[in-house]
Amino acid sequence: MDETQMMEFVGQAVADVGALLGGAMVVIGDKLGLYRAMAGTGSVTPAELAARTGTAERYNPRMAERSGGTRVPVLRRRRAVLAA
Repeated sequence: MDETQMMEFVGQAVADVGALLGGAMVVIGDKLGLYRAMAGTGSVTPAELAARTGTAERYNPRMAERSGGTRVPVLRRRRAVLAA
């Protein structure tokens, strides 16, 4: 195996691990009720999301940044917005 092939393989392996972890974040966010708490709100701060779900405020921006799906929570000026 030459170096180019090896680097392509490593790159794909890293991408696959990232996809796996992203999927896990979606499941965790769903189980914590983050998506239900954000639905229909337009936007929500990490503090508001924590109050609605009983989660720790410090982790909510990370969950919003890393979650996926058809409607992705996007941070805009420290407010998570469900993007279409």
